[in-house]
Amino acid sequence: MFKRNLTLLLLVAALAAGLIAAGLAFARSVELEEPMLAVDAEQSRDVPMTIWFQGFLADGTTGDPITASYEVVARIYDQAAGGSLIWGPEAHAGTTITEGWLNIELGATVALPDFGNPPYYLALTIDGEVLEPRLKLGSVPSALRTATVDVLLPFGELVNTSSTAFMVAQNGTGPAGWFDKDNPGGGPALLGVHSGAGPGVEARSSGTGPALFAHAEGAGIAGEFLGDVEVDGTVVAVSSDTFAGDFYSDCVLGSGEVSVLRSRYTGPDGQDAAGIWAQATPDDAWGFGGVFDGSLAGVWGRVDVLPINGGGFGVWGVCTGGEGTSVNTGVYGLASDGADNYGVVGEAGGGPRQDNYAGYFLGDVYAEGYHGPVAFMKIDHPVDPANRYLAHAFVASDDLKTVYDGVVVLDGSGSAWVELPDWFEALNGDFRYQLTPIGSPAPNLHIASPIAGNRFAIGGGEPGMEVCWQVTGIRRDAVAEARRAPVESAKPGDKRGKYLHPEAFGLPASMATDYSEGRERAKEILREKFRKGR
Repeated sequence: MFKRNLTLLLLVAALAAGLIAAGLAFARSVELEEPMLAVDAEQSRDVPMTIWFQGFLADGTTGDPITASYEVVARIYDQAAGGSLIWGPEAHAGTTITEGWLNIELGATVALPDFGNPPYYLALTIDGEVLEPRLKLGSVPSALRTATVDVLLPFGELVNTSSTAFMVAQNGTGPAGWFDKDNPGGGPALLGVHSGAGPGVEARSSGTGPALFAHAEGAGIAGEFLGDVEVDGTVVAVSSDTFAGDFYSDCVLGSGEVSVLRSRYTGPDGQDAAGIWAQATPDDAWGFGGVFDGSLAGVWGRVDVLPINGGGFGVWGVCTGGEGTSVNTGVYGLASDGADNYGVVGEAGGGPRQDNYAGYFLGDVYAEGYHGPVAFMKIDHPVDPANRYLAHAFVASDDLKTVYDGVVVLDGSGSAWVELPDWFEALNGDFRYQLTPIGSPAPNLHIASPIAGNRFAIGGGEPGMEVCWQVTGIRRDAVAEARRAPVESAKPGDKRGKYLHPEAFGLPASMATDYSEGRERAKEILREKFRKGR
């Protein structure tokens, strides 16, 4: 009979918790009432999944250490006596025992269990004799590195401590913690819950590597936060998907608005700052600094003008650079597929001075399409430019009419040729003439030869007489022929009874042909936003 003095001295190599003596990371130990062993065989193929056991064996009568060779059979049960067999039997034939000391490698021939539901008890049979009582397996207090862990604590169990419940620190260039999950149908790779005032997960890095690195493949989510997120520093999001960050909110308020993403500058005054700064400048593709999709307004810009700025811009578009053939556009508006479509709408009013411009352009203005019903020019008054304006209305016609005039001196025969530009007949047709003598009547003054070869002749006047001439034409170039508008047309059915300018007839704005209750409501919402702010 053996006298047993078996002491659990070392659990070297893996201890089925994925422990390996390498690296320099620090894992904080948490004392558990029962041992919790964890393993992820797929992720830790390089870690030996065995337990080295060392014990002391003595003679039961004399107490002398035994030196011999015996078969040692190991089993693991879920109870100290009786219970269910969890693992084994694993036979170690010809185990050498030297001066009482024996060493066996558990799991060398029979794979160890996943140790997911402790406690566990080791039972040994030596040379056919079962040793009593069974040995309860304990946990390892600390290790130099934890390779992989499938479960740290059973879900729902808490660690009661006044300090950090779980902490991983790294002084090198790699991440302090790496949490990876391949199961697409399960929970998150990392879940932090804190019922008090502190954070559920806190990560710090004093080196060049990230404090916390999360990775997801396929349709998985690398990180999900339910609640406020506070970041002191820079957040770097890298994704091979179409977006690196996905923010959503299902909040429902009785009144007011919900902001899915809100960014604010809270630094000191006197600093130029941007609430959100976005950049996308691919070398060989289109880059969009921001893409916004809304059901009322895609982009809503508002400025509370400071006195020192002297003005502001609700939306400011700048486009510069490019090659010699590029066409740059500062602001582009496109509207389509509606009953009425307006690419750009400007509205101005409410200022204490007279200058309220719905559109203000510094430079040439080019427009394709029709202009409004009345067009004016407005310039500084040539007599009193510092204090007054001069306004003239443009001349209107029922066709694309052109007007040319000049003064000619008749020759000794009382006639003259008037030379016109070489493009005159290519542009114009259907000519009209008017002649006015200067100084005396000329009852016989007339057009001696109509326009041909880009010139015409005047005759019947007095020698040396000055004559004012005027010629009008109708454009007949390709663009004019393609865009000629009918002088009169019937209003379509949905426009009948409506007016382009109802106010001119003493009618309300709702009688306008382009009136839209929804658009007016949208404009009122935008005006309300401007008055109240966010």
